[in-house]
Amino acid sequence: MLGPDDLVLCGGTLQHTPLLDRLAPTAEAGFAGLSLFAADCERLIAGGMTLADIRGRIEDRGLAITDVEIIGNWLPGRTTAPAGMPRWMAELLDRLTPEAMLPIVTELGASVVTVGEMLELPYDGELMAERFAAICDLYAPHGIDVALEFIVGGAIPSLAKGWEVVRRADRPNGKLVLDSWHLFRSGSTLEELAQIPGRAIGSVQINDAPARASDDPAREMMRGRLLPGEGEFDVAGVIRTLDAIGSQAPIGVEIFSDRLSALPPGEAARSCAGAVRALIAQTRSKAG
Repeated sequence: MLGPDDLVLCGGTLQHTPLLDRLAPTAEAGFAGLSLFAADCERLIAGGMTLADIRGRIEDRGLAITDVEIIGNWLPGRTTAPAGMPRWMAELLDRLTPEAMLPIVTELGASVVTVGEMLELPYDGELMAERFAAICDLYAPHGIDVALEFIVGGAIPSLAKGWEVVRRADRPNGKLVLDSWHLFRSGSTLEELAQIPGRAIGSVQINDAPARASDDPAREMMRGRLLPGEGEFDVAGVIRTLDAIGSQAPIGVEIFSDRLSALPPGEAARSCAGAVRALIAQTRSKAG
């Protein structure tokens, strides 16, 4: 089991590099684990691999599989995708029900499955907590944590609302995803994060951005994030607060970026590892 001193390369960072081609750069850059998307597995299975094959290739590189993303179809009332969402993404999210994701997550040996809602549904804390609790109960016998991601523009758009769902669900394996982009762009605060018990953090995704939000937030979210230290988010404060509340989640690096995608995968992975290591070292040395 990885912990807060371990680094994870999130699937979105090298999303344009095929999964198997990410493995060597990820390991060589010093990451202990990686997260991946269910779609990564779908493409490999279509090419003749099994989930056991995929898991073996990852473990052969000495990497742990942390999160598999993302259960996207778990709430009633879903209709059409919002404007700007590609059709392929909407169709993928429709396929990714809790039940469809279960064999993928278990056979890969992942420790976390993430849950999110990107459609424009009204927030209903009671209903969402009930549905989230049911997902937690489905995955609990397999020893898998279920981590809810609050997503700007989605049905659960802030840390406060995400925590309300997880708290009301009241399941031991019910957790939160803490993504610094969604934290700051949602207007959520480190003071709010400091009130959440560390055991409730299931996954951490670090990235940076300018202080002023883009006029096209969807594009910034999916194509314009920055390395830690390149922007003006208080990413050091995120690490400091996670340490203070006792989070045991490994530190993931999730940077959707056209600029990173244009680099060779090894260079991109090394840049991510170097930036987040520098951030952690500086933050923890000051705390000490």
